[in-house]
This record gives sequence, structure tokens and C-alpha cells, in this order.
Amino acid sequence: MTGDGKLFFERCSAILKELDQAEADMLERGGCPSGLLRIKMPTALGRLRIIPMLGNLTSRFPELHIATIFADTLTDPISAGIDAVVRIGYP
Repeated sequence: MTGDGKLFFERCSAILKELDQAEADMLERGGCPSGLLRIKMPTALGRLRIIPMLGNLTSRFPELHIATIFADTLTDPISAGIDAVVRIGYP
């Protein structure tokens, strides 16, 4: 292995160990969703299909709060602070 390859391998190994630890930490928390979940979705699809199902989700997980954003435009979810995006059509 080259020197660059060895450095790359070592850094990737450390990242994977951190990821494993983060997953283990989340499993120890009990696995129940909680907090605020921001979801952006197309207006018609969201109102007709998704919103009716969210009540069941929040009833099942009372510590989960959902903020819905209805818009038919594309947005960068990371810069907009959105946790999940529902999109329809061609990718």
C-alpha cells in the first residue's frame, strides 16, 4: 500500500469507528423518535396523502413533533434546515 493509501485507510477506519459508536449511542437512547422533524413535501400530495398519515405517527410517538412545509419548488434541504423531503416525478 502506498503512503497516501495507508493514510486514507487509517482516516476511513477512524471515521467508521466513530459511526459505529454514534449508532450504538442512538440505540442506547431507547429508539423512540423525539424532537422536531421538519418535512417538506409537494402541496397536493402532502395535503391529500401524507398529512392524514402523520396523526398515526405522532400518536404512536408522542415526543415527536412534525413541522410540515408545503411547496412545489426544489430546495436544498440542508441549507433550509429540513430533515426530510418528499418529492414526486423524475429524479
